[in-house]
Amino acid sequence: MDSTVWSFYARELFRYEVDAPSVLMLDNFDAHVCEEGINVVAETTSAIVCQLPANSTAVFQPLDVGVMDPLKENITAKWLADISVPEEDSQPTAVEDESACRKCGLVELCVCWEECVCWDECVCYGDACLCYEEFICLKSCEIDMDMDARSDPRSNVAADEQQSVRNRQTTNQAAEKRLAAIIRTIEAWEELSEDVIVKSFQKAIPMYPTVDV
Repeated sequence: MDSTVWSFYARELFRYEVDAPSVLMLDNFDAHVCEEGINVVAETTSAIVCQLPANSTAVFQPLDVGVMDPLKENITAKWLADISVPEEDSQPTAVEDESACRKCGLVELCVCWEECVCWDECVCYGDACLCYEEFICLKSCEIDMDMDARSDPRSNVAADEQQSVRNRQTTNQAAEKRLAAIIRTIEAWEELSEDVIVKSFQKAIPMYPTVDV
């Protein structure tokens, strides 16, 4: 979660859960306790942010440690299994893409950056970030048009069609990656044992000492 997602959550979801002056207790995540994050809560709700003490997550948020940590580990493992891990200091190689080019809309080799959907933060190995896969063309896909061609109405129509192709490709790609992330999350959750969930809830439920009378 970054500041954009936190702002969206506060404005579109959390604001409807607060109907009276309240105190919102948050951990030390930057998006939560930065000036921007605190202000968006104050502006959209009647709550004020109270920052939890450092290194107190295990005490104040036992479910976050006991349930979310193993869940995130499982999701990360499944994500890494679905992609190839780049070697450090490796150079991008030329890859032939038979689909329509993201720049010019033509079926040829293309240059593009393909961004994946991260569930939390980038998982990186050295300087090689797994959040981006780089594809480099064997030849440029930029169309070199002279001034006469640019003034040709037919070229404008072609450009509009190419832009439409690019928009459809971007939308489809994002939808596929969101679906893959959802499926991985469901699979990771189903792999958590009942003992993990039960023990986490037992730790989260306040236990008061009993006194024999």
